[in-house]
Amino acid sequence: MALTASPSNIVVPVALEGSVVVPEPLRPEHCELFWEAAKDNLDGIVQWIPYRTESWKDLRQLVDKTLAEQERGESVAFATVERIPNLSSAVHAS
Repeated sequence: MALTASPSNIVVPVALEGSVVVPEPLRPEHCELFWEAAKDNLDGIVQWIPYRTESWKDLRQLVDKTLAEQERGESVAFATVERIPNLSSAVHAS
């Protein structure tokens, strides 16, 4: 995957790593994983998001809005992905 500079000089893709989690730039497939992790405690998880997020549709619209901002180079949003040795990664609501 090639690196590209956005209008705000953010070089994407961005890769950060920690020993427990890996923050990954938000991708469309994170939406479904986030919903599965958050749907039973949505109010507690999204309370600081300044957009109505009460349903799958609301969350999908928020992710689409955020991805559009990334495409325009206005922001970079991350999904927090748990680093699990020898297992596939799991996305956590963050």
